[in-house]
Amino acid sequence: MTRSKQERLFDPESPTGVGPVYQGVCKQIRVLFPTGDTDAQARKDSLSGTIAQARSLAASIDRVSGHGGGPQANGVPLATMHGQLDALMARLNPEATDHNPIDDLVAEFRREEVEQRGRAQASHTEE
Repeated sequence: MTRSKQERLFDPESPTGVGPVYQGVCKQIRVLFPTGDTDAQARKDSLSGTIAQARSLAASIDRVSGHGGGPQANGVPLATMHGQLDALMARLNPEATDHNPIDDLVAEFRREEVEQRGRAQASHTEE
């Protein structure tokens, strides 16, 4: 039995190139690691794996967000991917990480705990 070739009713859509998230990540990488700066280029070389991860994840985000006409993923996996990309980009530029007030709160609790332990140990030694 042979198959006959039939014309397709619709042409399959091909991706229209890179998407906006990928473009933004690449632009940020170019800004972080200017070509003329030898120190920046050395840092870029040492972070090449992280850069590759960020670009790959950005391309994946563009695909699952519907860029190029494909179906859009639901928000949960997409939000998780965005969070992962944020972490990768923070690793590339640690100076630009946002200040997290929760970290301050945790540090305050730890300071109080250490102080309380110190007071408790001091009271036992005086007896």
